[in-house]
Amino acid sequence: MRVKLALKTLCTLGLALILNACCSGSCKNVKKDPNDTREPLECPWTDKNETVLDCPWAGVARLLRQTASKDQKAIVTQQVPELADQIEKDLKNNAVIEKSWGHSLNFDENAQRAIIDEDIIVLLSQWLNIKDPDGDQVHAGVAHTYGYIFSLLHTPYGYKRARWIEGEIEKGLGLPEKIFHPKTKEGSFLSNVTYFAGRVGLRDSADAQIEIKKLEPSVSPALIELHYELLKTRRLREVLPEVEIRTDFVAFKDKSIKDQYLLIYSYKLKDEDPKLITLFPVKTGFYEKTLATQLLGENQEISDHYNAFIPHVTGEKEKRKGNRRVEIK
Repeated sequence: MRVKLALKTLCTLGLALILNACCSGSCKNVKKDPNDTREPLECPWTDKNETVLDCPWAGVARLLRQTASKDQKAIVTQQVPELADQIEKDLKNNAVIEKSWGHSLNFDENAQRAIIDEDIIVLLSQWLNIKDPDGDQVHAGVAHTYGYIFSLLHTPYGYKRARWIEGEIEKGLGLPEKIFHPKTKEGSFLSNVTYFAGRVGLRDSADAQIEIKKLEPSVSPALIELHYELLKTRRLREVLPEVEIRTDFVAFKDKSIKDQYLLIYSYKLKDEDPKLITLFPVKTGFYEKTLATQLLGENQEISDHYNAFIPHVTGEKEKRKGNRRVEIK
């Protein structure tokens, strides 16, 4: 503890040759660019299970906690200008992005804490000109991409930004590196994620596909050229009179990575276009458990998952029961 406090003191004094990582108790001897005027970030905090992959994102999030709301946008722009550029690009597509996603709850049931700091999710929503959060309800697309990048909540499954910074999704699907990355150089972060998830998760809605394809001038060419019809996909449909919840499992082509499927979660209200909620890699065991035969058929319990806010399901006093069935594309 004394060592950590001493290192933090050195950082405060602005010693230019001390790495950002030193502030967390994990030093490396790399020179700081003398022309870099950005405030040193405390990252990674190894005692919080952070690694270099969590940087600079966790460090920026901690700095934002110390910054007045009116100055937070300037901090993001200064510290991670590449991400600020991504947001500006996605802002041009905000109408399609807002329409394509549903809402999720900014609360982790395991940790019993908010996933994203409230002022950060408000900052991101306003920057993208998307409706402000309504209590715990937040726009799922904003929360599960940019919001997760700045989340400081360590869950039993690790940090939620991992899905975007580790590169597993791209490798599993045989796509170029960093397409779904906050510093992507092809397209823009949230537009790329929305386009891919929409082509798969919203594929049975002609109206939704019209909206999704409006993103094509702004997304990575590799996503447009992808043969979606060749993806090996299984869909779990959970059907109630008012709403259908869909869980798509896309099999990864690369079997060398730790996860074997990409899960894409969405729902569709009666007489409305479907909405995306989230996507993340999962292991074979999770896939098999979710699609277990004994859980299929009529009169099965249906509930919401993955922090989703699903009308007629989330917050209901009694568990709903309906039909659960699996379809192969």
